[in-house]
Formats: sequence, C-alpha cells, structure tokens
Amino acid sequence: MPLHTNQPHQHSITFLPSGRGAAQGPPDPNYPHGIQLDLAQGASPSCTIDLPYPAPECGLFLIKCPLCEVNIAVTCAGRVDDPTRIIIPCRLQQVRSQPS
Repeated sequence: MPLHTNQPHQHSITFLPSGRGAAQGPPDPNYPHGIQLDLAQGASPSCTIDLPYPAPECGLFLIKCPLCEVNIAVTCAGRVDDPTRIIIPCRLQQVRSQPS
C-alpha cells in the first residue's frame, strides 16, 4: 500500500514500494545522514521538499506539484543514504515564458 503525505504548501509525496522489500546492499558511507538532491542547480524559482526519511523499504517517492504540474520520481532503499530533501525547479516560469 502506498504511503502518501502532503507537504504543508502544495506538494504531494507518495511512496510506492518496489516489492523487493529491504535493501540487499550496504548504504553509501559518504551519506551517513542521507543526501539532498538538487535538481534545480541554482534555477529560480524552485521548491525544497523534505522527504520522509528513511524510506520504509526499496521503492520510490512520487512527488507532484499541482501548481506547476511537475512530477518527479526519486528512488530510495530504506537505508541511511536515502534522499532526505529534494530541490526542484518550478515549471511555472517555463510555462509563463512560452509563446501562446
């Protein structure tokens, strides 16, 4: 059963298990407290979204923004090196700048 959480503002976060259960390999020792994923790479505007940490098991988080309609999937394994936060660029700026 998917785990579904809503951010206080607008993002919807749904965990979808892969069916593999717990991770089989060891976590990456470079990220003992999780990893922040920056997909915006300095783009503005952007949104910072805290993810449930650690994930319950192997699977992915599906992140949806109803404001700019961006959908992003982030894989996770239920380990200490799972993503803790993701920064995504807002598509609203791209949508507004497109010619009609």
